[in-house]
Amino acid sequence: MSDRKVAPWRVLTSRILFEDRWLRLRNDRCETAEGAIVPSYHVLECADGVNVVALTGEGRLLLAREYRHGCGEVVTGIPAGMIEATDASPEAAARRELLEETGYGGGQLTPVLTCWANAARQTNRVTSFLAVGVEPLSSPSLDPAEAIDLIHGDLPEVFGRLRRGEWRMQSTHVAALWSAAGAILTGAVAVAGELRDRLRAALSPP
Repeated sequence: MSDRKVAPWRVLTSRILFEDRWLRLRNDRCETAEGAIVPSYHVLECADGVNVVALTGEGRLLLAREYRHGCGEVVTGIPAGMIEATDASPEAAARRELLEETGYGGGQLTPVLTCWANAARQTNRVTSFLAVGVEPLSSPSLDPAEAIDLIHGDLPEVFGRLRRGEWRMQSTHVAALWSAAGAILTGAVAVAGELRDRLRAALSPP
């Protein structure tokens, strides 16, 4: 067993290298619990975020297919975004993002997970919600740089595609889907029995 101490680093100096409305890039000089010096460590300070596993009254899963410049690919995911200063709560942010990206709203939202987006490099957390019984309320309201194809998917089929490697999703979206599945299968959130049974079958070992 290692004798190394697991403890927070001590920040010796810190400076902001870049800042805009979306993020701050911070550079820290740190000392570990054992006295080792980390001369330069970059941290992204970002706003906390939300994402939504949204099911319509018919049990269809709302998926957003859009271009993601970080990976340079068109990626299928779930509605998501940052919590803004005007949002009263993470749930309010989730409802706003869902309406803006899909035009759907209403239903019952249940928080199913809060996790670090990237604990090694980023400061922000993501809260995931399971929304049941959402319905179309308006047209999507997208930013000028956004282009989203709304897909009415099938939750058990999505897990099948992920397991077969046919889709590559953002990690926090996959975590949200698994947490939503757990809430459904344990009965913490009520859905149609047929959907629950199909989901259980999709997640069973092959």
